[in-house]
Amino acid sequence: MKNLFLVVLILIWVLFSCKTKQKSIDIPASYTTSSIAYTLKYPFSTKVLKLSNGIEITYSDTGLLRGTPLLFVHGLGSYMRAWDKNVASLAAEKRCIRLDLAGYGKSSKGRFKGNMTFYADLIGEFCAKLGLKKVILVGHSMGGQIALTTTMLYPTLVEKLILVDPAGFETFNSVQKITLKNLTQPSSIKYSTEFQIRQSFAANFYKMPDDAQFMIDDRLKMRSATDFDAYCYGVAQNVYGMLDEPVYTKLSRITQPALCFFGKNDVLIPNKFMNPLQTTEGVARDGATKMKNCTVVLLPEAGHFSMWEKADSLNKKVSEFLR
Repeated sequence: MKNLFLVVLILIWVLFSCKTKQKSIDIPASYTTSSIAYTLKYPFSTKVLKLSNGIEITYSDTGLLRGTPLLFVHGLGSYMRAWDKNVASLAAEKRCIRLDLAGYGKSSKGRFKGNMTFYADLIGEFCAKLGLKKVILVGHSMGGQIALTTTMLYPTLVEKLILVDPAGFETFNSVQKITLKNLTQPSSIKYSTEFQIRQSFAANFYKMPDDAQFMIDDRLKMRSATDFDAYCYGVAQNVYGMLDEPVYTKLSRITQPALCFFGKNDVLIPNKFMNPLQTTEGVARDGATKMKNCTVVLLPEAGHFSMWEKADSLNKKVSEFLR
């Protein structure tokens, strides 16, 4: 109930912000090396790979070189550090590659089309440039919908699929889509107060853990970056992209073995205001049954960031799935 209350507060804030803070923001016309890259500090080494369209992708590559590597794709408004607890464990048995998607973390920002196909193509080229013929895609939230889209567009690239609280299983009608788009404005994201940012993060967890505090700290630091407007623009574009490229009716195309985790206490999926009668378990099992070979694991006392709150349980299940 506490997290649901936080979601109510966030919705009230968004509604208020959309009405009162429609200020213009400045978005670079071309891709830029992020000033956020110099604001954020990662406690591990990273590399940079430049794509054909000029976008620079920052990524981490660690673990054993044998076998098919795991490729981790973060969610909306997040970055590669969302996978810290998983890579720390799984790198002992697999090569683990995680990236900051374009628009996030230390990767390029700019006025790009942030739909699911854009990111699927980005992953396709990223893998080609690294010489990866096969990957096991691991996607969280929006990263889950990106992973699903990538699997459909590049089926020979994806050997297995691991989804964590994925977007894409929940559906919205045309009126709901318009409402969600109107509620998601770059200016509302830019002018979030510190209190609003803290409450937004708390809504992602069953119980906000102390060891996730750095995520809030990093998000607050980003407000001083010169390309913060581009970040805010990108987040809004990504919401539109998820709504405009739904995957639910296409899930039967996915034949790869898949493992899907959902936190039992996820208050973000399903959307409690658009789909109040749906349950997290219902959405999870419904989406999974549309796929040819998908197993659902529900994690107790876990919210939308179940890979963080229940890292040990999730990592164990992933290890079993990979054998």
